[in-house]
Amino acid sequence: MKFIWKQRLFIGVVFFISHYLVTILFNFFLTRKQSSSEMFFISLITSVFMAFFIPIMMKRNSNKLSKNIDAILPNIISGNEKIYFQDMANQRIKKGKVIGKLFLTNERLLFISHKLNVKSGVTSINPMDITSIERVKIMRFFDNGLKIELKNNHSYTFVVNERETWVEKLYSYSKAA
Repeated sequence: MKFIWKQRLFIGVVFFISHYLVTILFNFFLTRKQSSSEMFFISLITSVFMAFFIPIMMKRNSNKLSKNIDAILPNIISGNEKIYFQDMANQRIKKGKVIGKLFLTNERLLFISHKLNVKSGVTSINPMDITSIERVKIMRFFDNGLKIELKNNHSYTFVVNERETWVEKLYSYSKAA
């Protein structure tokens, strides 16, 4: 997943505050050997690592997962099906998330999870069944959620990069159906 600067800054600040408070508590109850400036510096370095280097590693690993999904894609799509748009995405489920790749084809919206998930498989959505496309926040802060409601009152929530591009393409896609 792509992290925008706002998200990275939020992750860094939250991690810094929580790490600094835990370090103060450990120092107070266990060691009492570190100065507050040492604890501040350690927390700052750790939060910068968490906010900037961890997302780089996540992106690197997602590229490997994407290649695995691309390898099985020909077995899932039909011969006439053409991919209009695709990107790595997460599908939100009751007990967490499923990591995979979202595809917009000329026939359907398709989510393929990678095989390392607890729940793996394919989610296929017919454009004729889409009743609404809604922008949602993830964890009340991140503006990268997309909720798709269907005629049968079932809904799917995806965490996507470039949400506005997905919304635009899905609106034109569902109207064309």
